[in-house]
Amino acid sequence: MKIWNEPGRGRKGCPECGIYVGVRTMKCQCGFSWTIRKASEKNEDGVQMDGKPIRKGFSLVHAPPGLCPHDLGSIETTAVRDWLVKLVRHHETKKELIKPYAAKYYARLFYNVFSDEYFQLSDKIDTMAKEVGLHVD
Repeated sequence: MKIWNEPGRGRKGCPECGIYVGVRTMKCQCGFSWTIRKASEKNEDGVQMDGKPIRKGFSLVHAPPGLCPHDLGSIETTAVRDWLVKLVRHHETKKELIKPYAAKYYARLFYNVFSDEYFQLSDKIDTMAKEVGLHVD
Protein backbone atom coordinates (compact mmCIF):
# COMPACT_ATOMS: atom_id res chain seq x y z
CA MET A 1 0.00 0.00 0.00
CA LYS A 2 1.40 3.38 -1.00
CA ILE A 3 1.23 6.16 1.57
CA TRP A 4 1.85 9.91 1.35
CA ASN A 5 2.24 12.70 3.89
CA GLU A 6 0.37 15.31 1.86
CA PRO A 7 -2.92 15.45 -0.03
CA GLY A 8 -3.04 15.14 -3.78
CA ARG A 9 -5.04 13.87 -6.71
CA GLY A 10 -6.11 10.27 -6.23
CA ARG A 11 -5.47 10.32 -2.47
CA LYS A 12 -7.67 10.36 0.59
CA GLY A 13 -6.75 11.11 4.16
CA CYS A 14 -7.24 8.78 7.07
CA PRO A 15 -9.21 10.53 9.82
CA GLU A 16 -7.42 8.52 12.55
CA CYS A 17 -3.71 8.63 11.72
CA GLY A 18 -3.60 11.49 9.19
CA ILE A 19 -1.67 9.75 6.41
CA TYR A 20 -2.85 9.77 2.81
CA VAL A 21 -3.59 6.61 0.85
CA GLY A 22 -4.92 5.83 -2.62
CA VAL A 23 -8.62 6.50 -3.17
CA ARG A 24 -9.37 2.82 -3.78
CA THR A 25 -7.78 1.71 -0.53
CA MET A 26 -10.46 0.30 1.77
CA LYS A 27 -8.40 -0.18 4.95
CA CYS A 28 -5.61 2.01 6.33
CA GLN A 29 -2.45 0.53 7.89
CA CYS A 30 -3.61 1.89 11.26
CA GLY A 31 -6.76 -0.24 11.01
CA PHE A 32 -9.30 2.42 10.01
CA SER A 33 -11.78 1.04 7.47
CA TRP A 34 -13.72 3.02 4.86
CA THR A 35 -17.14 1.49 4.21
CA ILE A 36 -18.97 1.43 0.92
CA ARG A 37 -22.19 3.43 0.93
CA LYS A 38 -25.34 1.41 0.52
CA ALA A 39 -27.84 2.37 -2.16
CA SER A 40 -31.07 3.89 -0.86
CA GLU A 41 -33.58 1.30 0.21
CA LYS A 42 -36.21 0.30 -2.31
CA ASN A 43 -39.87 0.11 -1.40
CA GLU A 44 -42.82 -1.69 -2.98
CA ASP A 45 -43.68 1.32 -5.17
CA GLY A 46 -40.20 1.48 -6.68
CA VAL A 47 -36.99 3.31 -5.99
CA GLN A 48 -36.41 6.46 -4.01
CA MET A 49 -35.13 9.61 -5.69
CA ASP A 50 -34.36 12.56 -3.44
CA GLY A 51 -36.45 10.94 -0.71
CA LYS A 52 -39.58 10.72 -2.90
CA PRO A 53 -40.92 7.36 -4.10
CA ILE A 54 -41.03 6.93 -7.87
CA ARG A 55 -42.47 3.90 -9.60
CA LYS A 56 -39.68 1.84 -11.07
CA GLY A 57 -39.52 2.06 -14.86
CA PHE A 58 -41.70 5.19 -15.06
CA SER A 59 -40.52 8.53 -16.38
CA LEU A 60 -41.71 11.96 -15.26
CA VAL A 61 -43.42 14.14 -17.85
CA HIS A 62 -43.12 17.89 -17.43
CA ALA A 63 -44.12 19.02 -20.94
CA PRO A 64 -45.82 16.30 -22.97
CA PRO A 65 -45.29 16.11 -26.73
CA GLY A 66 -48.12 16.48 -29.21
CA LEU A 67 -51.78 17.18 -28.77
CA CYS A 68 -53.83 16.36 -25.70
CA PRO A 69 -55.14 12.77 -25.89
CA HIS A 70 -58.49 13.76 -24.31
CA ASP A 71 -60.76 16.74 -24.81
CA LEU A 72 -61.63 19.03 -21.94
CA GLY A 73 -65.33 19.83 -22.13
CA SER A 74 -65.53 22.65 -19.62
CA ILE A 75 -63.86 24.05 -16.52
CA GLU A 76 -66.51 22.67 -14.18
CA THR A 77 -64.97 20.76 -11.29
CA THR A 78 -66.33 17.32 -12.29
CA ALA A 79 -65.30 17.78 -15.93
CA VAL A 80 -61.78 18.81 -14.90
CA ARG A 81 -61.47 15.88 -12.47
CA ASP A 82 -62.61 13.39 -15.14
CA TRP A 83 -60.20 14.92 -17.68
CA LEU A 84 -57.27 14.69 -15.25
CA VAL A 85 -58.06 11.06 -14.40
CA LYS A 86 -58.12 10.22 -18.13
CA LEU A 87 -54.77 11.97 -18.62
CA VAL A 88 -53.19 10.09 -15.73
CA ARG A 89 -54.48 6.74 -17.03
CA HIS A 90 -53.34 7.53 -20.57
CA HIS A 91 -49.80 8.32 -19.44
CA GLU A 92 -49.64 5.35 -17.06
CA THR A 93 -50.19 3.03 -20.04
CA LYS A 94 -47.07 4.61 -21.53
CA LYS A 95 -45.16 4.15 -18.23
CA GLU A 96 -45.15 7.89 -17.58
CA LEU A 97 -46.08 9.94 -14.52
CA ILE A 98 -47.34 13.40 -15.31
CA LYS A 99 -46.82 16.42 -13.15
CA PRO A 100 -49.43 19.15 -12.64
CA TYR A 101 -47.44 21.37 -14.98
CA ALA A 102 -47.94 18.82 -17.78
CA ALA A 103 -51.72 19.03 -17.32
CA LYS A 104 -51.47 22.82 -17.45
CA TYR A 105 -49.40 22.45 -20.61
CA TYR A 106 -52.28 20.50 -22.16
CA ALA A 107 -54.79 23.04 -20.83
CA ARG A 108 -53.16 25.79 -22.86
CA LEU A 109 -54.41 23.98 -25.98
CA PHE A 110 -58.00 24.61 -24.87
CA TYR A 111 -57.75 28.08 -23.31
CA ASN A 112 -55.59 31.13 -23.86
CA VAL A 113 -52.95 31.23 -21.12
CA PHE A 114 -53.93 34.81 -20.24
CA SER A 115 -57.67 34.10 -19.94
CA ASP A 116 -59.66 33.84 -16.72
CA GLU A 117 -60.73 30.30 -17.67
CA TYR A 118 -57.10 29.19 -17.87
CA PHE A 119 -56.32 30.66 -14.44
CA GLN A 120 -59.38 28.94 -12.92
CA LEU A 121 -58.43 25.67 -14.59
CA SER A 122 -54.85 26.01 -13.38
CA ASP A 123 -56.05 26.48 -9.80
CA LYS A 124 -58.31 23.42 -10.06
CA ILE A 125 -55.42 21.33 -11.40
CA ASP A 126 -53.29 22.36 -8.42
CA THR A 127 -56.00 21.55 -5.86
CA MET A 128 -56.91 18.17 -7.43
CA ALA A 129 -53.37 17.05 -8.25
CA LYS A 130 -52.86 14.48 -5.48
CA GLU A 131 -56.47 13.32 -5.57
CA VAL A 132 -56.34 12.33 -9.25
CA GLY A 133 -52.84 10.86 -9.20
CA LEU A 134 -50.65 13.57 -10.69
CA HIS A 135 -47.05 13.35 -9.50
CA VAL A 136 -46.59 16.09 -6.91
CA ASP A 137 -43.18 16.89 -5.39
